[in-house]
Amino acid sequence: GKEEDLPKKKKIRRSDILDAGGDLDDFIWKAMRESYDPHTNTVRDLRIDDRDLPVAENYFQFCSTTAGPSLKMPFARQLWGAYNLLGEYCPRCSPKKFLNIENVPVDMDPKDLGRKVALLKDGVCPRCSATKAEMVLSGELRDYNQLVLIAGQRAGKSSFTATIAAYYLHRYLKAPRLSTICRGIQDFTPLTFTFVALTASRAVKLLWSPFSKIIEAQGSWFQEYFKVLHHAGKMYDKEFFTFATLYYRFHHKNLDLYPSSPLKRTLRGDTRILGATDELSWFPYKIVSSSGGVDEDGEENDNLNDEEDERERANADEVHQALENSLATVRTEILSLYKKGISNVPTGINLNISSPQSEMDKLSRLLRESSQEESLSLGLRLPTWEISPLYSRDHPIIRDAYRKSPKRAERDFGAN
Repeated sequence: GKEEDLPKKKKIRRSDILDAGGDLDDFIWKAMRESYDPHTNTVRDLRIDDRDLPVAENYFQFCSTTAGPSLKMPFARQLWGAYNLLGEYCPRCSPKKFLNIENVPVDMDPKDLGRKVALLKDGVCPRCSATKAEMVLSGELRDYNQLVLIAGQRAGKSSFTATIAAYYLHRYLKAPRLSTICRGIQDFTPLTFTFVALTASRAVKLLWSPFSKIIEAQGSWFQEYFKVLHHAGKMYDKEFFTFATLYYRFHHKNLDLYPSSPLKRTLRGDTRILGATDELSWFPYKIVSSSGGVDEDGEENDNLNDEEDERERANADEVHQALENSLATVRTEILSLYKKGISNVPTGINLNISSPQSEMDKLSRLLRESSQEESLSLGLRLPTWEISPLYSRDHPIIRDAYRKSPKRAERDFGAN
């Protein structure tokens, strides 16, 4: 893992090739082939030689092998949510029963589920060779761009979101810089991943921390990638990444990643690849009264106490709308890539997770909207025991919660 362990590169001369008995034409052809990205028909960034670092064929492979030994496999129903959300299965070749989450046992081995479903490999079905691009454009595969997950406490919502975000970063680090393949993205435009919660400190605790632990884990794919960037930086006397406690920047991809408080002035304006919001149901929200006026929700919320100016704090609708607006550019460009037959670059995604507060909170309203025929939101409402095999309805902790306060327990664990 030390600098001296990395292979040393030297300038290769024509005489070196001929002296070694090589053929110059073959050498040039090999060099051209190795610099070519077959998925997007573009030339790789030749300064960053990351060819020895594998790219996961899909989310399942990322979690099971590529990310590294520190990442545990998601639960079976979390895996179901991922391959549906990311459009990484073939609806033609997958058993129809596994297209319904209710047919996936909570305690099923996720690896068994991964073997039974026809998961796409780099956007292509290994069984029938159908591509994600053609199935999205034909309407066979829904190109979801938003997760609406209302789930009970202790269901692993934050860790699941962290794995999706880490997988997205992995795919974008291995893909060409978007400005080189997308007409509507300028080379100087930063693309961001933003993690939001009720306060900045909760965004760090609930979303950024589990995400960064995946990135910084010893032996992870990302640690190997940092070594490649460090080596390239030495060769070219250039900084390719900035790595801080609450901020990552990959200069060669123009990617910024950071946690954020829900302030109006900081959420607007960015061009995002990924937005994630925890506890969205517990943000203040506005409801339309029967008279047509707008009233502030009167629910008290102790989590809102913070030193930040309350006038600058965005409510649930404003947070969600700011993130949605900022994702529109990337979503539009990925649709254009589908039309060019490019299937392996993920679309701009908005991840919204929470336990519920009321039937009128923002996430509950988004859940109802997700049932509409043209919706591109994957909406799920699941009690703790219908996601996590570690809990049952009769688990002592949950049983005791219902004994103390049935209404509160049904909200907190029953997601109702």
